[in-house]
Amino acid sequence: MAARRGVEALLRRKRHSCLEGAIVRQRWLDAHDVHRDIVIGISWPPEGFVAHAWLEGEEEPNVRQFSELTRLAQ
Repeated sequence: MAARRGVEALLRRKRHSCLEGAIVRQRWLDAHDVHRDIVIGISWPPEGFVAHAWLEGEEEPNVRQFSELTRLAQ
């Protein structure tokens, strides 16, 4: 999966939302027979409502603050 570094490099260079990035990663992995759900979570920190999307199994350190709202299966 060395080519995945290219996908990640492209995502770092282009402005995108976390949902857009999760969709690109999900589609790329699916093309390589790796199936992951997109998880959409929400939280209510003191600053207000926050939503975030990530791929199941590839959680970032801060996703523990989010409560899962829904999943988008491939």
